[in-house]
Amino acid sequence: RKLLSLKKLRYFVLDESDKLLTYADMKRDVIELFVKTPIDKQVLLFSATFSPETKALAAKVFQNPAEVLIDDQSKLVLDGIH
Repeated sequence: RKLLSLKKLRYFVLDESDKLLTYADMKRDVIELFVKTPIDKQVLLFSATFSPETKALAAKVFQNPAEVLIDDQSKLVLDGIH
């Protein structure tokens, strides 16, 4: 059985994090992985919506969290993607 070493992990990225942190079994799995990673990693959570509970968890767990909002009127354009 092969194991993945997390010792050199630099980024912890969750897409659709609102959904991953809503369901108890998924939340447990994410937290279990999170605590096994280096403390000095950068954490990125992506979601179209964040519940108050998810925001509270981020404020409690992360150091200096920043929130980036894109309003409904804006468009996010990625140049070079076809």
